[in-house]
Amino acid sequence: ATIRTIVQKQSLDIVVGNGTKMHFLAISKLEHYSLCRTFVDVLQKQHPRMAQIMKKCGVLSPEGLDPIFKRFFTTLLQLEHVLRAMDIFTIDGSKFMIRLGISLLEKCRNIKYEDVNDAASWWSKVRSITHSPNFVFDDVLKRAYGFRGISKLPRQLNKRIPQRKDIDRMIHSNQKHVRKDVEDSNAAIVPTFPPIEYINGDIPSELVKPTLIRSKLAEWLPLALKSSVLELIFSTGEHGRSLEQFYSHCEKSKQTILLLEVLQTGATIGMYASDPWHVDGQVYGDGTCFLFRAMPDPVCFKWKGGGGSGPSATNADVELAIEELALVENFMTGKSSYISMGINREGGSGLRLNEDLTKGMSSYTVSFDNDPLAGENVTEFDVGLVEVYRLL
Repeated sequence: ATIRTIVQKQSLDIVVGNGTKMHFLAISKLEHYSLCRTFVDVLQKQHPRMAQIMKKCGVLSPEGLDPIFKRFFTTLLQLEHVLRAMDIFTIDGSKFMIRLGISLLEKCRNIKYEDVNDAASWWSKVRSITHSPNFVFDDVLKRAYGFRGISKLPRQLNKRIPQRKDIDRMIHSNQKHVRKDVEDSNAAIVPTFPPIEYINGDIPSELVKPTLIRSKLAEWLPLALKSSVLELIFSTGEHGRSLEQFYSHCEKSKQTILLLEVLQTGATIGMYASDPWHVDGQVYGDGTCFLFRAMPDPVCFKWKGGGGSGPSATNADVELAIEELALVENFMTGKSSYISMGINREGGSGLRLNEDLTKGMSSYTVSFDNDPLAGENVTEFDVGLVEVYRLL
C-alpha cells in the first residue's frame, strides 16, 4: 500500500506479512529523533512561551510529537486536508512536516493552556480547532510558506518560518546530536520497507533486478519517495556512451538514481540526485543527495551537513568555515566533460564519470564523509553498464 492509499483509508497502521503492525511513516530512530529535535528548535525560536508550555505537558517529546511525525496529521486534520498535505509532502519531503506543524500551532495559539495537562489533551484541543467550521486550511499552508497577506498577524507571530534549505541543514546537524541518544542509529522503528518496484519497459532493466538492491534503495530514499516506482530513462546499453545522450535523457527528470558496474571489482555503486542532471557553471542539488554502494556490502553515505563557527571565532576560523561550507555543499556538478557528486580538498569526487562514461573515480569527500565506493584502495576504475532511473 502507498502512503496516499493508507491516508485515503484513514488507516494509521498497516499489517505486514509477519503480522507486525507498521507505523504510518517508516523511518529510523535517528531520522525520527532528528526531525523532532529540529521541530522543537524552530518552535522555541518562533514561539518560546508556547514551546515551554508544550514541553511541560510532554508534547515535545518524540512520543508526544507522534501525531505529526508518525501519523502525518491524520489524527489532527480533516481527511481532505491530509490529502492536500500529502501532495505537497511527496514533493517537499520531511521539511514540509516541520513547516506545516509550526504553522498549524500558530493557528491554534489561543488554546486555553490551563485545560491541558498532557500530550493527548493538547492534540485534542488542536483537533477541535482544525475540525471547526471556521478553520481555513489555506491560511495554514500560506503561512507555512511565508505568505502573510491573507490576514494581519500579531507582531510576535510576524516571523518567517525558516526556509527549506535552512531546515534541511538543521535536520542534518541534529542527526549528529541525537546519534548518541539512539542506541542503534540503524534500528528502524518499523520493519524495513519492501523492495522498491520497477517498471518493465521497452528498455530492459538490469542493475535493479536484485531484490537486495531495491530493498536498500527503499531504505535510503527520502521519506516522500520510499513508495515510489523506478522507471529506466537512460542505459548505456541502449543509448550509447556519451554525456550528451545522458543529459538529453535526464535533464527533465528530478529525483533520479544512477547505478553503474565497476568492472575491476564487480561492485554496483551509484548516487541519488535531487535535481535534473544538466550542464551548469555552478553546483546544484541539495542535502537529500547521497552516494551508495549497493553490492557487495551495501552502505549509504548521506550528506554530512554544514557546521558553523562559534561566537568567539577568529577571522581565520571564519575563512576556514566558509571554505568548509563550500566543500560540504558541493552536491551535483554537471559539465560537458564529466558529472560528479561531492568533493574533497584535493579536487576528488565521491563519484565522477568521464565524458564517454567509461572511466570512473571515487574518493573520500567532505560533502558525504564517504569511503571510496568501488572498494578499498580502488579510486579509479573502468565502468560497465550505466543506468539512470527516475522515481514515479
